[in-house]
Amino acid sequence: MGAAPDAPRPGAGRRPAGGGWKWRDAIHAALSVLPAVVLIAAGHVVPGAAAAIGVLPAALVGITPARCGRVLAVAIGAAFGIGMIIGSLLSGQPALAVAALFTAALLASLAAARHRWGVLLLNLVVPAVAIGLSIPQPREAVTLAVMILLGSLWSWLLALAWPTRPAPAAAAPPPFPDRAAAARYGVVLGVAAAIAAASSLAMSLPHPGWAAAAVLLVMRPDIGLLTARGIGRALATIAGAVTAYAVLGWYPSPALIAAVTGVYLVATIGAGSSRRYVTPLATAFIALTMILYGTAGQSEIRDTFWLRIVQNLYGVALAVAFGAIILPLWDRMARTRTPHG
Repeated sequence: MGAAPDAPRPGAGRRPAGGGWKWRDAIHAALSVLPAVVLIAAGHVVPGAAAAIGVLPAALVGITPARCGRVLAVAIGAAFGIGMIIGSLLSGQPALAVAALFTAALLASLAAARHRWGVLLLNLVVPAVAIGLSIPQPREAVTLAVMILLGSLWSWLLALAWPTRPAPAAAAPPPFPDRAAAARYGVVLGVAAAIAAASSLAMSLPHPGWAAAAVLLVMRPDIGLLTARGIGRALATIAGAVTAYAVLGWYPSPALIAAVTGVYLVATIGAGSSRRYVTPLATAFIALTMILYGTAGQSEIRDTFWLRIVQNLYGVALAVAFGAIILPLWDRMARTRTPHG
């Protein structure tokens, strides 16, 4: 099984000021993940972990002010699952996969300059395609996509119990000032993701989508946000992988795995609107649990642990290099060439 979904909240710009821990979202997360935790504790660890992953994309969206808008969670879960299936189908064709990843990043960036759904494509679906590259069996991708859809439906039904509240007055700013800036960003993002995928596929690594997914999930047009996400992802991934290594390598008890899964998911979703980029803490732990539980020896657990960390650090480094150095240089050159007045 490949990397777990690691979807940020929709929106490509800076997080709004004042974000922080949300008890509403944490309680919603606890109720959403409860069936998965029970399943894991009962000894059905891999299906339970898949169910836990299923609630994550939708739960990270949060509970929108209007009830009618909460169905967006279902759409996001379905879109994420479809992206993974596409990536899985491409995993056996390396050249086509790399070209498709670059094209998807560019087209999604252009769409994000004009439509809100383009931001969802850019931040959710394109990373899901990269994640799918780590799932060589399309049947596994379909199974995980179904679990995500079911988790999204469950999260949506739970969210309907919360009362409506006033919507924020200010809409999120567009991620790009114009279509040309979106095109430049799309090219740089696509090249970085393509390099990550091509190098991993060329080396025949077991999970070739991990580095490309890190690029797509970390890179943002804003350098400050990019840096924060890069540091946050690196630290959170290491913490989640270390936890998985400790639990699976030393004491692989279903009850302990269930407890860690529940705590990590509630903490991740409760803090999802803050400036702390903690999502990989849960996803690294759950992904390694799904891959390794019950089938791997100590050497495979150790090798996969290091692969997860190195691939994510590689993807983060590419995202920072291309997003904080190459993209600003290109933007500066474009502004210099643009006539004024």
